[in-house]
Amino acid sequence: RSLLKGSSIHFADTLEDCASQLVQLSRGAEFVSSGTPDYRAISAAEVSQYTASQKYVRGLYSGGSLCDEGILLAERVVGNVYSNICTGEYLLKNVEQSEGHCYIDMGEDYFTDGMPHPMIDTRLRVQRLKKEALDESVAAMYPLLQPAIEEIAQQICDTQSLENIELPSDTPYTSQLLLNAIDEALKKAVVS
Repeated sequence: RSLLKGSSIHFADTLEDCASQLVQLSRGAEFVSSGTPDYRAISAAEVSQYTASQKYVRGLYSGGSLCDEGILLAERVVGNVYSNICTGEYLLKNVEQSEGHCYIDMGEDYFTDGMPHPMIDTRLRVQRLKKEALDESVAAMYPLLQPAIEEIAQQICDTQSLENIELPSDTPYTSQLLLNAIDEALKKAVVS
């Protein structure tokens, strides 16, 4: 980076940072970075809420770019992350079984061969989400479930219905995934 300092080349740490830079530069404005969040401080605050046995972070993605970005950001805080898109010693030996800190690209060929992409058909992702949630060593999962489930749960309690649930703007996909899982569970629970 130092070799290119002063040139017209701009660097971005994340896709969001890249998009922000593009918008500012397209408007003719000088790029002003919003700064990198203090991931360690955010993580420390989160970790304080978990038990000693909850020590791993898991991520389920529907595409390699976001999964790769998630890995890069997570590695800054938690160290090495296993994945089905890594190479070398942190490549998952079995994509059906997470180990340690683990981020999975559910859009990889293994999951999509003969199946719709998980952005279209979320069933495999929901199944994996359920499996990961049962692992008592998991402290946090991305997509971040807690804020999404709290928002949905409050609306369901208030209305006693799954109809007209407003998805939070900061977690629309995660919220829809959870809402689909809740709906599926309720349908299975209906007594014939």
